[in-house]
Amino acid sequence: MLLPVRLVLRAFDDLHTLAEASQRGLVALEQLDRRGERIENLGSAMEDLGRQLSRQAEVMDVHAERVAALGEEIVAALPTLTSAVTLVTPLEGTVERIGRAVDRLPDRRRRAMRNRSEPEENEGDGQDQ
Repeated sequence: MLLPVRLVLRAFDDLHTLAEASQRGLVALEQLDRRGERIENLGSAMEDLGRQLSRQAEVMDVHAERVAALGEEIVAALPTLTSAVTLVTPLEGTVERIGRAVDRLPDRRRRAMRNRSEPEENEGDGQDQ
């Protein structure tokens, strides 16, 4: 028994459609495979970043403990500093007056330099005469 030509052509057409669909499916699978590799690479990169963040967090934790300890020392020193300021504040005027008096005193270094340079000036004056 022979098949009608029309059925054979339709079968070939259907086979062609199936071949094209399978080709598109293969292309889609290849694209999915590439996307899967990219996702895997991104996952690895994210994992590395997570490890780095974890290490940084550990370092920050150590520094935070140091800062907290220093803060406790500062808080403990505040009463002493407050007492020192309370004691020194009434003496500010006296310290300023002493400072002005000291500024008026002749400077020993300046006098010593002046005494060293005077003979040279005197020698220069003696040579010109």
